[in-house]
Amino acid sequence: MSTPVKITGTLKAWTTSKWRGIDEINHMISEGKNDEAINGMTYLSNDMSAVDEWTEVGIAEITVTFYPRDTVVDKELNGLNTQLQKVRAENQQRENAILDRISKLQALEWTA
Repeated sequence: MSTPVKITGTLKAWTTSKWRGIDEINHMISEGKNDEAINGMTYLSNDMSAVDEWTEVGIAEITVTFYPRDTVVDKELNGLNTQLQKVRAENQQRENAILDRISKLQALEWTA
């Protein structure tokens, strides 16, 4: 088991009126819904000021504490297994549809 790594960096904080504008973010903050307000913004180092509806509203200091490697591997394996189950189910549906069509085309017609 490895020791978790912690990093801190800064990014520009942005709102977009298409999703959550600054008025909505400020309202959340005034109601003490800080986590929701933070979740309602986007954090990028890119300059989005030329993009319609995007407004730079501040600088975010972000700290990430990484899980130990075995935890990350477990989480990734769980996600991959979920994806695999979904793909298998979708493929089974497609296979069943093809087999059904083949069966119908090969069926003998009975006429009275």
